[in-house]
Amino acid sequence: MKIEFLKRIVLSILAVIVLIGGGCATTGTPRESLSQLRSALLNHDAETALRYIDVDSITDHLVDDILNGYGTSDEALTSLGIGVGRNLQPLLLPLVTEAIRKQLRKAISSTEDNPYFGSIRKAHIFYLNVTVEEDGRAFVEPKGKSDFAFRMAKTGEGYWKIVQLIPNKNEKK
Repeated sequence: MKIEFLKRIVLSILAVIVLIGGGCATTGTPRESLSQLRSALLNHDAETALRYIDVDSITDHLVDDILNGYGTSDEALTSLGIGVGRNLQPLLLPLVTEAIRKQLRKAISSTEDNPYFGSIRKAHIFYLNVTVEEDGRAFVEPKGKSDFAFRMAKTGEGYWKIVQLIPNKNEKK
């Protein structure tokens, strides 16, 4: 009787391991791409990490969010500033994007033990809620209390990239 019980326990444990391993190894999912991104960050591999981060799209969204956040203003100076920002956006956006890309590459490649690497080491992809939306993009947010979220989009090569940061996840667009 004890041997039969032990066999059931061992088989149950093996089944759980296979299911968890299968879930981790499922290719072409946002979780798999996030797992690859996490590994690249921990290994200070900027080239691989940037494969999963669409800096151009993130920068575009952030600038649009900033400019749209101001909308219009009754104050002449603020209104002028918004207009100038919108007119300069096509000229400055490539410079800003390249500066962000260089800073990301430098931070990822650095062997200094930055505080965020501690968070990445402790984090696991299963602590994230991942919802694939109707438009085919994925909305990702940490479980529990958090003020941020992000969106991912599937690439033509079959992996997913972070394309938008959402600082206030309650403003899900």
